[in-house]
Amino acid sequence: MTFVTKSSSSFIAALYLFLLGSSPRGVMSAISAAEGDGQLPPEPPTVTIDMSEPPEEHFKPAVRAVLKEYAYEDTFEPLFREFNATVFGKEKLQDEDYDTLADAADKFFPTQARELRGISEEFGTQGHYVSYPYLSAWLYAIEMEHIEYPDPSSTTAEDNNECTALLVADCEGNVVQGRNMDRPPAYTPYARPVTLNFDVVNNSNGVPDFKASGFYWLAASFVTVDIPGHLSMQANYRYYPTYRETPTKQDIFEYIKEGRASALQTFNEMIFEQGIIDFEPAVEYLSK
Repeated sequence: MTFVTKSSSSFIAALYLFLLGSSPRGVMSAISAAEGDGQLPPEPPTVTIDMSEPPEEHFKPAVRAVLKEYAYEDTFEPLFREFNATVFGKEKLQDEDYDTLADAADKFFPTQARELRGISEEFGTQGHYVSYPYLSAWLYAIEMEHIEYPDPSSTTAEDNNECTALLVADCEGNVVQGRNMDRPPAYTPYARPVTLNFDVVNNSNGVPDFKASGFYWLAASFVTVDIPGHLSMQANYRYYPTYRETPTKQDIFEYIKEGRASALQTFNEMIFEQGIIDFEPAVEYLSK
């Protein structure tokens, strides 16, 4: 995993796919190939994220949307449990570690920190305790995963599935972007009902309304984004142990305390902070 400073959000251990003006119909679905029956999975609910609201309010509708459709015990609870047993459990995260991550989020990602606090507040309103320090660890989930699944030779074929995109154009020039999100099988079934579509509206910095999809809203992050007429993109994370040393927990925490960028915040940083919404500037930005 290559970590970068917050001012440059590109990182080598990821593959980004771009298509100008495409629309991600057939949006992300956390469904494994083995479970597929040739039919598209149900489309996730669509939630409006109003960026003119205080950050604490941004993702509260997402919590409500999931819990309207499914019980906490069938979604968030097992998702958190399996994440704790694998990704966070691998690092044996202690209370002081979560506090360190929360402090880093407050310092380097203040807007996202407020969004995460809002998610925590909404869980509390719905009768479930999910702390802000715990959610701040999700902000760095990809970094943690690079230690949990560092070497393909030590994991199963299912563990080494990778995110994939499919682009289809018809004779009239309409383009459909389909994407899947292959995750370790321990928590894939629970990520699926937490996956949502988003209409992100009332943005600042000259950014038009756009669409997004995914379950990493739990980390106040978007990894599949479509800005109509400008740019469509998704993040595919890759592991390259053959030529790069796998970082240790100490390495990762040192990087985090230095303010190095969270991989999940790459698109947020590029769009919201830098105002980059077109193909060529995006390629240049992510190639730094």
